[in-house]
Amino acid sequence: MKQSGGSRIWIGVAVLVAAGPVAGCKPEPTCRSHGAPLRPPDTVAVFDPVNAIFHLSGADGGAELVFPFGAPGDTPVRGDWNGDGVTTVGVFRDGGYQLTDTNGTGGAVQSIQLQGAILPGTGDWEGVGADLLEGVQGNLFTQCTDLACLQPARQFAFGIAGDVPLAGDWDGDGIDTVGVYRPGDGNVYLRNSNTTGFAEIQFFAGPGQPVVGDWEGNGVDTVAMFEDATATFSLLDCEGAVERTVAYGQPGDVPLGGGHWLR
Repeated sequence: MKQSGGSRIWIGVAVLVAAGPVAGCKPEPTCRSHGAPLRPPDTVAVFDPVNAIFHLSGADGGAELVFPFGAPGDTPVRGDWNGDGVTTVGVFRDGGYQLTDTNGTGGAVQSIQLQGAILPGTGDWEGVGADLLEGVQGNLFTQCTDLACLQPARQFAFGIAGDVPLAGDWDGDGIDTVGVYRPGDGNVYLRNSNTTGFAEIQFFAGPGQPVVGDWEGNGVDTVAMFEDATATFSLLDCEGAVERTVAYGQPGDVPLGGGHWLR
């Protein structure tokens, strides 16, 4: 694999009080999870953290891509890094990303360091058709505005420490925005802008590991919950109702968000 030059951006400490979502206050849903399909739906994927192997499912849930990338214990990420319509993978480790442009071996690898980042995140923050990176520290989100993270970053607070960061296009406007899953109450809190403020969408998702994808192919992202014991994804609508389930992977695998893994 070819190694490109790395880049680095620093994440500061939050100096404002988070105006994050408030448990028990459920806003009126402002999401759209139904509509005519615009493209094939996203399909699920998992990462074997022991052997550092990705398993990407096909449209029928059976055909798949299987390949090694990263190292044991890495946190997997996925995104369309170059805007070509194909979702490829990457890994996050110790505040740094390793991204590949090929779902397989032999692709170019880009290294990007976000010093101070505790948790990773990816999304199309700029609405340009390509995914960018973020680093999360507590409830402080730092979003890069270019893939190499060379330009000034966007920072804002959302949620509370201990939340699991999410990102998706909740309203179908072409821009991915922030969200969190709160393990303490099983709720999902979503916001339609990358700014400090209260959640505009809130629903109960239950226990599990949350991921995001456009499960209907209509340009609107929703959440799925992965149950480790059965290696099953429950694909939810924008109010938390289970629309369907997909069994994929093995117990102990780490789920990824949805993607289009092939051209």
